[in-house]
Amino acid sequence: MRTRIVAPAIERLTLSEGDWIEIKRELTVGEEREMYIATRRPRPADPGDPVTYDYDPALLPRARAEAYLLRWSLVDAAGAPLELSRDVLDRLEPDTFQELSDTIEKHREVISEEKKRRRTEMASLAIS
Repeated sequence: MRTRIVAPAIERLTLSEGDWIEIKRELTVGEEREMYIATRRPRPADPGDPVTYDYDPALLPRARAEAYLLRWSLVDAAGAPLELSRDVLDRLEPDTFQELSDTIEKHREVISEEKKRRRTEMASLAIS
């Protein structure tokens, strides 16, 4: 029997130039929900109207990075560790952010494939 609760686990992934990131192996449903909430922008409204929101797909890579990232080896010009924050994520070089984002997405794909394989194995055991 398996649990359907996400077990906290950390994975260290390698970036170029000897850098690395440590991320959550997988997100809980609550963490995923918060990640998608972070992709909404307020829709312009007239004063007094209720605030409504639109999904902005451009915000998903940053929201995903914020949800997954725990630590990294990135440093500033003086060699001091960079704080892991939305402000710093937004100040990264575009190529660096893209590499970070691609690394997280590749990790998500690997975990998804592992889960599919495990489900298929469990289904075949149940049929036997």
